[in-house]
Amino acid sequence: MSAKIRYYIQLSIAWVLVIAGTLILFSPFPLGALTLTLGLTLLIYTSEPFQQKLHDYRRSHHGINQRLVQMEDKLERRLRIISHTLQKTRPQVHDE
Repeated sequence: MSAKIRYYIQLSIAWVLVIAGTLILFSPFPLGALTLTLGLTLLIYTSEPFQQKLHDYRRSHHGINQRLVQMEDKLERRLRIISHTLQKTRPQVHDE
């Protein structure tokens, strides 16, 4: 399978998971949050423009960035793929 076809399949699956997760988020079952998390993780992993937007957002919102850094550290031991995906969007710290 070519890389371009695989990219579009992954992107489509990511968006379907995000939409499905959003629709079932407030259901009595906790599947909505899990589906939304998996969809966003796949979207960040697949889409460079989405990675860049998240990177810019994290750079301009320090409090949210700190929470995501804490979550990356906690997930490192359990869900390494999600932690690695979030680390790709982490803003660089410049020593001045």
